Amino acid sequence: MKKSILLITSLFISFTLFCQTLSNQLLGYQEPSSQMQAQVTDSAGNIYYAGTFKGALVIDNQTVLTSNGGEDVFVAKVNANGQLAWAKKFGDTGTELFSSLVFHKGSLYMSMMIYQNSQIGGSSYNVYPLGNYTSLVLKIDISAGEVQWGKRNSLPFVKLMPSSDIIYIHGIFSHINLGSLYFEQSQLEIGASINRTFFLYVDTAGSFKGHKLLTSSPAGATSFRLINSAPAANSKLIFLLNTATVESMQIASQTINFPVRSSFQLLIKTDTSLSDIQYKILNPNGEGYGYNLWLENTGFTLSEKGDSLFMVLAGSSNTGSYKLDGYNVP
Repeated sequence: MKKSILLITSLFISFTLFCQTLSNQLLGYQEPSSQMQAQVTDSAGNIYYAGTFKGALVIDNQTVLTSNGGEDVFVAKVNANGQLAWAKKFGDTGTELFSSLVFHKGSLYMSMMIYQNSQIGGSSYNVYPLGNYTSLVLKIDISAGEVQWGKRNSLPFVKLMPSSDIIYIHGIFSHINLGSLYFEQSQLEIGASINRTFFLYVDTAGSFKGHKLLTSSPAGATSFRLINSAPAANSKLIFLLNTATVESMQIASQTINFPVRSSFQLLIKTDTSLSDIQYKILNPNGEGYGYNLWLENTGFTLSEKGDSLFMVLAGSSNTGSYKLDGYNVP
């Protein structure tokens, strides 16, 4: 059973407007399958929605897109008056899944998974050899939704965090990966028997600027998942990391030994060089074992001053109560 912890209600305002714009046709209830998984806003008040769909994508009682057979990714732009400006499909005849969407310096940046060689935005992208995932990061023009460039990497379901002229690409290189860590054709790391999370850096022109290890832990049932992040402010990156059945982990040069083998949620703040890392464990004694944060239901925003965080957390509770940062959650 899922529970939701409502920490701030304003995060639902734009979602409500989205429902009104679509004449109360929630994408998640369309047949055969459509999901609105992300939304971002630009300085002019335009809202961009992205997600995964199969079959017909219906907006305001009109079919605006039809998938190419499998699941495809969509991005739709709605102007400040609630009118649909454009909707774009990203996919081929196989399966493509949405990962992340951000707006930065006048452009959209989106990540998605591809599972077969695909033709997207007028360019061809080949998947990596068997044993590797293939993620695609696209830069998209906001005036018409055209792809400006696309870059591949082998981290699954990556999350994007922009800062100045750099786009940070975060993902998990798991021990279940049989292959290597790639960016485009370059092999950055070989497979290993530990779980590791990495940041890849690209600039806004799509040029690769490097990569850095963030966390690692022994192989086994342990896993990491970056739940969500706030855009960089004051040269800081802030994100929420979920661990599963972990006893210890390494964050950069720091080792964390947990009191019990359990699931832990960490709020992490670091500078954009990923060298000065600070963290806070929200459930330091492993309270609420099995209460893992659910990716699709987690909201996260940073105050305008950059001094406060607001989150909506959702999870699955296998134990009666849960303690979050010292507060009991029923």
